[in-house]
Amino acid sequence: MLQARNPWRVLTDLIKLPQETLLLIIVSGLDVVMTFMLLTRGDGGFTESNPFARYFLDRWGMAGMAYFKIAMTVLVCAINQFVARKNLRLARQVLGLATLIILSVVIYSVTLHFRHHHIDDLDGFEGSWKLPARFGSPENSLPENSLSVKNECV
Repeated sequence: MLQARNPWRVLTDLIKLPQETLLLIIVSGLDVVMTFMLLTRGDGGFTESNPFARYFLDRWGMAGMAYFKIAMTVLVCAINQFVARKNLRLARQVLGLATLIILSVVIYSVTLHFRHHHIDDLDGFEGSWKLPARFGSPENSLPENSLSVKNECV
């Protein structure tokens, strides 16, 4: 008779350091979300500071930049799985360092968001996010607002 295996045990047999890997994926997802929030503000006051991500952003818009960031996260996780099979301690340290680096970017982005967020910016906001003209057609852009912040990097 076949005995049911614990799904968590099956996962940990396949993926080394699953909790640390999941944390990296979550923090990377937060980075994509915060970058999207800052770059799609109607004032155009924020730019992508990572030159590689900016390359993809300039050529393929927000989707290209998001795919780039997702691909980098997948690459780090995949390489780290190979490292973990040889040296679990080193793999844990690499994941921890990568997570801390991306978390610091997320914290910086959240700080920028709240530092430059004004309640009156929401006047006329109809509840749907639309991309500014630089990411689509001009009729899909948010109305101009009164922010004085220009060229902050995210």
